[in-house]
Amino acid sequence: MWRALSRSLLSIGVMVGIGMVLWGCRKDSASSLSVDKRGVSRANGERATHDRLYAVTQRLAPLRTIDLDKLSEKQKVLLRIPVKTQEIRDFLGEPEAWENAEISQVQLVLRFLIVQMDVAIADGQWGLAKQTVLDLVTFAQTLSRTGDVTHFEKAVTCCRAAARGVEQVLPHISPDEIRQLEKTLDDLKTQWGAVTQVVEAYRRRDTNRDPNLAELQEGIGTYDVLRKRLETVAKKCQAFIVCAMAACRIYEKNHPMGDCSHVSTRVQNDAILNDLIDPFSGTGLRKKISSAGLVVYSVGPNLRDDGGVTGGDPGDIEATDTPDDIAVTVRCGTE
Repeated sequence: MWRALSRSLLSIGVMVGIGMVLWGCRKDSASSLSVDKRGVSRANGERATHDRLYAVTQRLAPLRTIDLDKLSEKQKVLLRIPVKTQEIRDFLGEPEAWENAEISQVQLVLRFLIVQMDVAIADGQWGLAKQTVLDLVTFAQTLSRTGDVTHFEKAVTCCRAAARGVEQVLPHISPDEIRQLEKTLDDLKTQWGAVTQVVEAYRRRDTNRDPNLAELQEGIGTYDVLRKRLETVAKKCQAFIVCAMAACRIYEKNHPMGDCSHVSTRVQNDAILNDLIDPFSGTGLRKKISSAGLVVYSVGPNLRDDGGVTGGDPGDIEATDTPDDIAVTVRCGTE
């Protein structure tokens, strides 16, 4: 009984510690992760950047309440937003611009990119849809490098949306564009924020606040849990990207702008994916024939082959007993 009670108290302590870390991340992450080496000029430059970002995201306000499952709403709201795509794109690859950003700003930009991608797909603007896929991955990578835990976790939603976009655009772009898409994804897949640096920054922040608090957090394993959590986030993002790269290769070799009714049987034992490694299992990606085409997938955080069945919420970081494979489908026929 006492052993069970001890385990329960330890679990509660770790969760409380993680909650304290997440509570403090919005306020303190930027100040604890960067050193102002250029004095007032740098501070003024950063303030100007954050002011511009704030002004742009404020104009995205109509996206706050939109139903992302309704295409008609997405098409209407996009016409009402007085923001040019390039205004958003200017910030996507700049971690410094997001260090002090509120999570509501991150969510608005993420919604904008998803809405733009879905509308472009619906309207047959395949070039814009492909570029928005890459914008989503770039944004995910940037969020992983701001030093903020909440931002880091939002990267999963970006990558999941990008993988869904890849499924849609591949049947409609040329082999050259497919190769370019795969190469860019390959360039982006490994450039994720250093998890250890993020965790150590929070440890230093807690030490500066109260050495006793940091010692308590260390004792109950808060920092170890946080590290494992962020490592899972990074692997999820990489898994979505690797599966998308696999789909690109399959289309490039087997489905150049046409019907793919026989792709599933041809690729089932094809060696073109052998060098694409599942970041969770450390082995090759799995493949499965389905009614929609060929499913290429990672086993996901639970390290179990669930037959390509994916989890519901991309923000559910913890490994559970529910199916949580990460998959991209090579679709048969054109849509």
